[in-house]
Amino acid sequence: MDEKSVYTAEFASRVMPQKEPMLFVDHVISVEPGEVLAGTVSFTPGLRPCEGLLPDGSLAAPAVLEVMAQSYALLRAAFNVLRGISDGAIAPGVFVSARSFALLREGNFPAGEEIAVKCREISEVSGFSMFDAEAFLRGEPAARGRLGVRSGI
Repeated sequence: MDEKSVYTAEFASRVMPQKEPMLFVDHVISVEPGEVLAGTVSFTPGLRPCEGLLPDGSLAAPAVLEVMAQSYALLRAAFNVLRGISDGAIAPGVFVSARSFALLREGNFPAGEEIAVKCREISEVSGFSMFDAEAFLRGEPAARGRLGVRSGI
């Protein structure tokens, strides 16, 4: 698989177990070099119909937790492809925990405004992963948390 292909919307659509209307990630923006899974993913509310979107196309603020969890999964897929571990396919997972979580802005996430989510893996053991995530809106921190997911990755 071509390295550039992990940065496309087609890659996200192909590898994520979530499908419309539950697919909340658009594409990988970056994967940081190194042995620790880290990088940034994009989501733009209102580009397509998704659960969690309000009638005006904005994203309900608490739904950013799901955006963060899916961002980690998409980064895991890209990380594995870039290291030659897999073709990127991801087994369905479950959002398990939020050891900490804070919304850093008031209100919902506006339609048409990109949410960039930076993730950094803390640990991964037997399919359970703990990671730090921070969501940015217009370059400003909008939410952050330490989250846990269980998957077949």
